[in-house]
Amino acid sequence: MTQEKSSTEELGYYISSPIYKQIIRGRKQVLESDLDRVFCVDGREGFGGKSTLTFQLAYAYDKTFSLSRICFSSKDFANALRNSKKGQAIVFDESFRGLSSKGSISKENKKLVQLLMECRQRNLFIFIVLPSFFLLEKYVAIFRSQALFHCYCSKKSIKRRYFKTYNYNNKKILYIFGKPMMSYYKPKIEKNHRFYAKFPPTINREAYKAKKKAAFQDKDIDEPEEHKFKVQRDKLLHIICTKQGLSYPDIAKCLKEEGESLTSSLIGKIVRTVTKNKEKKKGIII
Repeated sequence: MTQEKSSTEELGYYISSPIYKQIIRGRKQVLESDLDRVFCVDGREGFGGKSTLTFQLAYAYDKTFSLSRICFSSKDFANALRNSKKGQAIVFDESFRGLSSKGSISKENKKLVQLLMECRQRNLFIFIVLPSFFLLEKYVAIFRSQALFHCYCSKKSIKRRYFKTYNYNNKKILYIFGKPMMSYYKPKIEKNHRFYAKFPPTINREAYKAKKKAAFQDKDIDEPEEHKFKVQRDKLLHIICTKQGLSYPDIAKCLKEEGESLTSSLIGKIVRTVTKNKEKKKGIII
């Protein structure tokens, strides 16, 4: 009888034996059917090592997993879902920027949810990474995802990292009963698994940090469409008042005639705020 190789022998880093066996079995099931796997990975920012664990899991499923399939924006994530090949792994890092529960009514959020509904037969392994499972959009959290990996560190040492797994049914219970108090105690998962701060061989740590930094420096990344319209409205009101000479009451009256309601006091507040922001950009202190 051939002895099974450990994850360390196969991958170059440690994944607990029960989890690694599930990965091998799950990969086979997906590639032999019209299925995919969506996993959630969460943990406290800066402490749990959730990105590290995610990359380890992604590489275990897909040895071609690379930096190009680590996404920080909804646009990049959508492109990856459309263009990735069968059996490939995709990571949506910091996904609360595009799949948050608070943004569930946004057009951007709805597009991503629709895309996740449509890509089931692509045989992909999709990882959604965020600070808390409870921040995730409900459909994805409860119905679309297969399991949750919850990362945390030891109270004695931040370098001792662990994770617990919630299967499909347990994560549903967790989302329903745990969300009101942001608590991970119901249902109680006794078994934990150790993991270590080692990236898979296809991901360079410094290159990942550089990509993440560049993504977060892009101020327009994942900006909600509703926010863009609000900015445009405010600037237009500022132009009408300062360059066209219309008073706040006049603008309010015109809007009311068109069935829109903005009080003159609110219009004045908007115009003053835009003026203040413009002066700040010029370096003028008001």
